[in-house]
Amino acid sequence: MKTRTDRLPQIPFRYDALPPDGPWMTQEEAAAYLGVGPYHLNSLIGNTHRIEIVRTTTDRKFACTRASVEAEKEWRDTAKVRRKALRLIGDWFKQF
Repeated sequence: MKTRTDRLPQIPFRYDALPPDGPWMTQEEAAAYLGVGPYHLNSLIGNTHRIEIVRTTTDRKFACTRASVEAEKEWRDTAKVRRKALRLIGDWFKQF
């Protein structure tokens, strides 16, 4: 049985091994650095905040770029309470 996606070009997925001392950290390290849990980190990623993701080694896990995690940490340290509240409300609406 043919489907409409049979005519589309197939894109091979590749997982490159990233050197351990590169400009990224695992999601567990990023969550610990920010002081949040893994669920909260995933919601930050899903709500299109500053945390960027890169695909890592053949174990098919993802890592966060170190620069984006440090930018999020700086925002958390310097943002006013009003801005944090507005962001929380916006994130809450984006979840639905």
